[in-house]
Amino acid sequence: MATQIRINTQAKDGSLSVAKMADLRITAGAGLNVNYAAGRIRVDNVIIDVTAGSLLATDNSTNYVEVDSAGTVSINAVGFTAGRLPLATVVAASAAISAVNDRRTWLPVPVVGPTGPQG
Repeated sequence: MATQIRINTQAKDGSLSVAKMADLRITAGAGLNVNYAAGRIRVDNVIIDVTAGSLLATDNSTNYVEVDSAGTVSINAVGFTAGRLPLATVVAASAAISAVNDRRTWLPVPVVGPTGPQG
């Protein structure tokens, strides 16, 4: 019960944030390597475990790291893909990672259409 109280307090005072969560955290590796931590995603009512791994960023570009509904983490230099969960943007320059910007969110926001929530 003490853990629940601590989390509630952190949520109220703002000290609990997505950036502090370890699941699917993106970090810079050596050279153009981008590492991602293991984690879980929820697709409808199914929990999917994602294994930790690494990706190769495109040099001299902003790269977009995302995870699909099967739990596959990918990177591209075009933009976030509809239907996938954004994890981070990664800036690569001169054969190195110069910035990692966390784009994870607590919850996806459903699109509300004329017939109700969608997505």
